[in-house]
Amino acid sequence: MLKPGIGLAYELMMGEASFLFNFGYHPYGLDMSYGRWYQKLGLKVNMGKYVYGKIALNTHFGVADFIGLGLGIRL
Repeated sequence: MLKPGIGLAYELMMGEASFLFNFGYHPYGLDMSYGRWYQKLGLKVNMGKYVYGKIALNTHFGVADFIGLGLGIRL
């Protein structure tokens, strides 16, 4: 399911870890049962110079939508 969003994001870096805060709005989508406004809270951990891991919780004003896990590579 595709729900595009427009949002503002902030990353608070503390050593090897970062806290992620995102607040946004879904302009359109098929399933709007939780509403159009969303928040995403997450934690990102650096596992080396080029690799990081991330976990994030996507919510709609306290109602959890999904948990995302990620592994990334910096170029």
